[in-house]
Amino acid sequence: MDLATASAANGTSLALDEDIASFAAHLHAGNLAPKTIGTYTEACRQFAAFLTAQGMPRTIETIHREHVEAFIVDLLERWRPATAHNRYAGLQAFFRWAVDEELVKISPMAKMRPPKIPEVPVPVLREEQLEALLAVVKRDKTFLGRR
Repeated sequence: MDLATASAANGTSLALDEDIASFAAHLHAGNLAPKTIGTYTEACRQFAAFLTAQGMPRTIETIHREHVEAFIVDLLERWRPATAHNRYAGLQAFFRWAVDEELVKISPMAKMRPPKIPEVPVPVLREEQLEALLAVVKRDKTFLGRR
């Protein structure tokens, strides 16, 4: 499937798809980990699809901070904060690349901050649970029991 067909299939503009493809090539040339490349490019594709679905601008030079913020808000409403933070990082890398390539003068994310990831407390055993666990260890003195 060529770029124009892929663009029509996923509902994004060709110009933005071409920029995302160039960004992916840049990441490959930088020998980044395949998972990083996949994560960053997926964030860009999701953003492009979001722009299309919302009727927002779909060329890199017409994308502004409010478009990126709307995407992050949408992610926070549907996913965990860590997912929104992850997509933020991918878009930040994309727009940093766009500035380096002189596709835009200033990144729309220039003064943005990533979404906060709330601290999730780790459950701690209550005293009676800890005593029950230690009682099992005291009863079974074998290697497997101690393990």
